[in-house]
Amino acid sequence: MEQPALQKRARNRELTSLLSRCLLLFLLAFTGDFAIAGSDTFDEYAVKAAMIFNLPGFTHWPERALSESSGTLDLCVVASDRVRGVLAGLDGRAVGKRRFRLRKVDTEMKFSGCDLLFVSRTEQHKLSHIFRRVEGQPMR
Repeated sequence: MEQPALQKRARNRELTSLLSRCLLLFLLAFTGDFAIAGSDTFDEYAVKAAMIFNLPGFTHWPERALSESSGTLDLCVVASDRVRGVLAGLDGRAVGKRRFRLRKVDTEMKFSGCDLLFVSRTEQHKLSHIFRRVEGQPMR
């Protein structure tokens, strides 16, 4: 009787983790342009990079995902070179016991091995295709 309850709890955690990633993808893809009055140095993607950097601290990662990991937190990016350049500042940065590893992905590539997926606003026209590509795939 105890085993099904544990399995259900583990499944709920995995679903919560998946929903967190989908929410992040949605928020990052549909966040509109915004600016801070009087700030010439403000960069929307620098703020998004900070959000991405802090996100893992609020995410429950399934134990098996961490044990299968190579010590990296793979951030797959579908974006222009300019946006990837801003996000490149995350590459190699420590997140707990893991380090961010940026991976440029094309919408025709497989997204397997991605822990986080970032799709910039400039690529939002590809979202339905991307959602079909990641459907049913464990993002570790």
